[in-house]
Amino acid sequence: PLAASAIEAIQSGRLRFFPQHWVKTYLHWLENIKDWCISRQLWWGHRVPIWYCRCGHRFAAREDPLECPRCGSKDLTQDEDVLDTWFSSWLWPFSTMGWPQDTPELRTFYPTDALVTAPDIIFLWVARMVMAGYEFMGECPFRDVYFTSLVRDVQGRKMSKSLGNSPDPTEVMKQFGADALRFTMTMLSPQGQDVYYSNEKVELGRNFCNKIWNAARFVLSNLPQRERRGERKPERRDLKLADRWILSRMNRTVRSLTRFLREYRFNDAAHTIYDFFWHEYCDWYLELIKPRLYSPSTEVERQRAQWLAATVLRVSMQLLHPFMPFITEEVWQRLNAGDGGTSIMVSPWPQCDERLIDEAAERDMSLLQELIVAIRNIRAEMNIPPDRKADVVVEVPDKESLRLIQHNGTYIKNLAKVQNLHAGVEMNRPHQCCATAVVRAMEVFVPLEGLIDLDRERERLQREVKRVSEQVERLSRRVQNANFLKKAPPEVVKKERQKHLDCQRNLEKLLVNLRALGTDV
Repeated sequence: PLAASAIEAIQSGRLRFFPQHWVKTYLHWLENIKDWCISRQLWWGHRVPIWYCRCGHRFAAREDPLECPRCGSKDLTQDEDVLDTWFSSWLWPFSTMGWPQDTPELRTFYPTDALVTAPDIIFLWVARMVMAGYEFMGECPFRDVYFTSLVRDVQGRKMSKSLGNSPDPTEVMKQFGADALRFTMTMLSPQGQDVYYSNEKVELGRNFCNKIWNAARFVLSNLPQRERRGERKPERRDLKLADRWILSRMNRTVRSLTRFLREYRFNDAAHTIYDFFWHEYCDWYLELIKPRLYSPSTEVERQRAQWLAATVLRVSMQLLHPFMPFITEEVWQRLNAGDGGTSIMVSPWPQCDERLIDEAAERDMSLLQELIVAIRNIRAEMNIPPDRKADVVVEVPDKESLRLIQHNGTYIKNLAKVQNLHAGVEMNRPHQCCATAVVRAMEVFVPLEGLIDLDRERERLQREVKRVSEQVERLSRRVQNANFLKKAPPEVVKKERQKHLDCQRNLEKLLVNLRALGTDV
């Protein structure tokens, strides 16, 4: 009879599991439930409250009895067994709050919102707490149950003292920091899957901490003390494309991360804020606004850029705080200096402002980013020195694309190290040797004369083509060798095939670059 209410709770949706596949295990136990043997033969624990009298009577009592209720004898013996540890643990949600008395704590904290536990005690503890909650309190003790991942080493073994593969967390925190360990573990923990841990992986969290700290130092160093609280909000009509883009991306991040947290998708939430802060805020926005911050002739634009940089940093710290409480609190205090030292913990959670989600700004910015990346790739592939600015010609398909580039050409010039940017519809390809790239419906040309020693670069590329061609031929013979395919382990064969494919792709790129220099291949 106890199991019926527990089964109905999960089937009706009053009780939810995250991840949901553990419902099957829960129901399997409850639908095949057996009588519970509650006694254990151990030296410690809650002693079974059963007493025996020489008259043959046995009885339960709340307190040590003075005499047998049947014959009055004082010669009583208590059962020597102890209760199963789960027999007291299943009462935890209400027994710790003063039950059976009707206390303020019990009224406030029962039922609670969520239980966080491990999946290996679904029946031992979770199901029994649900049964006890319905039996003694008349309702389920919690709404949601989140099952944590199991931490394994890189070989897939469970962490164990006997195996010596369980690191001391305090030592890991001394080496990398508490925030780094917390964030790394969250990033490595997809809902419902095991975590494969090694100390080296915590470098991800440490590097992210360094990125946060460096970004905060940059913003604060360019932010006057009076501006740190972000009270001078600019009008939306005055914002540049990059400003509208970062505000749109920030609000999308707030919306997505809030949803992921509500759904207990902590891994997805961590990836979302990581990608936004590192790749969009740091890699792009802070780089895009540097000319506005450093130029003395655009004071109004500088103030707008300062406000945006501080606002996005402030919201990012709030979104990161559940994962990285220490560094975010420190940055928050510095951002809000003079605000009475109010902790980030009591600040309101950011809300998504749907009005600031700008699909047009995101679309336009995405195109400019692809153009910049394409030019950067050409520079890297053609060995153009970092200190040399290149001329760039862009053929666009329509006037709308042309206006976008003309109005935002400074972004391309600053981030791709471009001297002169020429864009137009139906433009002719430059006559001199040039490298090319295609970005959607646009074609990008980078003339190479004057940027590199063309003869020396041809010789270098020809040597590389020869070396990589020999490597491709050698790997080709290997992956086509029947004896190798028969005897080698599958993972070795897979690795060699991937190497062969990578070399082929590398050779194709080298040949394209040679043709760009006017060499027939």
